[in-house]
Amino acid sequence: MRVTPEAARAIKQGHPWLFESAITQQSFAGQPGDLAVIFDKKRRFLAIGLFDPHSPIRVRILQAVNQSPSGENGSRIKSPLPVPCALAPRSPCPSTNDRLSAHPRGK
Repeated sequence: MRVTPEAARAIKQGHPWLFESAITQQSFAGQPGDLAVIFDKKRRFLAIGLFDPHSPIRVRILQAVNQSPSGENGSRIKSPLPVPCALAPRSPCPSTNDRLSAHPRGK
């Protein structure tokens, strides 16, 4: 689907929704939960999100392209989680001697 220039700008700035009134062209009707691929008026990829044909919020953005510092549409994808958070080390698994149950056995 294609969107208005105002909507494209909002998506690039991190807005999480795409409203019905911002859609200028839609290639098919779609079902609730379908993935919507969003382009600007020059057919450049902007975002991907979950489509809902019954809501005024037609698409809930999952991932969007970042605006590059030069002002052109960059190729970097904006992730919902910051990379350091997603790559942070996890705590080790508890040993088999630890009691994880609410009702420990053998006591």
